[in-house]
Amino acid sequence: MKITKKHIYILGSILILSAIASQYFAKERGRESYRKFNEAKIDTVLKADSYIFAKGSGIKLTDGSAYVFYPHTDKMLNDNKIFYQVAKRGDRILKDSKSDTLFLYKGNTILKYTFVKTH
Repeated sequence: MKITKKHIYILGSILILSAIASQYFAKERGRESYRKFNEAKIDTVLKADSYIFAKGSGIKLTDGSAYVFYPHTDKMLNDNKIFYQVAKRGDRILKDSKSDTLFLYKGNTILKYTFVKTH
């Protein structure tokens, strides 16, 4: 089979449409993750260390829930400590529903994290 310009255009169009669809669905997953996290009232303990997921921080909690969110690192709120590097199994997490701040309790230390809001 001879490859013609028509074949190249069709293949190129398919690749471009696939890339656009992939971006759209990734953005929708991000919005859904934010909605789920934003609406959650969290007052429990980390079941495992925090981890990187979809360029954000993933957490699994002892109550069986799991979330992905995008925390800000800030000198005043959390002493520039990156969430996924400091949030370890057994640490307590507290966040009210629709609150803009998550509290991470590490022994006697309390770190506060605000996070990226995706609409």
